Amino acid sequence: MGEFTIYTPMGGYCPVCLHDKRECVCAVWFSETKKEDTMSDRLKNVNLIDELDFTFIDVETQLIEDQKRWGDTWKDRGLVYKGQSQEERFFQKITEYIEDYRENGTSLPWNKIIGEAHIALVREKKLSR
Repeated sequence: MGEFTIYTPMGGYCPVCLHDKRECVCAVWFSETKKEDTMSDRLKNVNLIDELDFTFIDVETQLIEDQKRWGDTWKDRGLVYKGQSQEERFFQKITEYIEDYRENGTSLPWNKIIGEAHIALVREKKLSR
């Protein structure tokens, strides 16, 4: 994507969604609001560590839904499964999410990504002993 720059009428990236302004659906909204309302202003009182509780509540909800749908099938796949390492499988899944984002504008499923990473960490910790 190149160097990050704040959206300006001349170019750069939208501070709302970080899309290149030429592909941004927020650019019209942003141009109609106060230009000083940047991401930094909206995040200045946010403590990233304090947000962990909220993030993990969302991830827990995602994992509960995944458990209902898939059960414990994650246990069937080890550090290596069908010739692929879990890192390769993780990157493959992330690539699918990125392709869906690029082709359809679908937001990345951050909770699913964190859930996948959690599963990989659990496997690594439990199977590497």
